[in-house]
Amino acid sequence: MNSSAPTSRAPSITARPSPAEKQRFAELAAARGISESALALIAIRALLDPAGAPNGQVTPESARQPAAHDRGIIHPQAGRRSARDA
Repeated sequence: MNSSAPTSRAPSITARPSPAEKQRFAELAAARGISESALALIAIRALLDPAGAPNGQVTPESARQPAAHDRGIIHPQAGRRSARDA
C-alpha cells in the first residue's frame, strides 16, 4: 500500500460521451438553469431510485456546487471520432 495515498477519497464517476452527446447534455443543463454536474447527479439518482424525486426536480443537495473532488467529469474523449463525425 502506498502510504502517501489518501486514506479516504470521495467517490466519483467519469463518463466519456461523444461531442454531440456532450453538447446536448450542456444544452439540457443550461435550459434548466443548473450545472452539468447537478444534472448528472439528478440523472444518476433517478436511475438508482426511480421512485425518488420527480423527473428534473433539483433537491438542495443536488443543486449545490460540488467540491472539486465530488464532481463527475463529462467530456468528449480526445481522438474519439466516428465515421459520421468525419
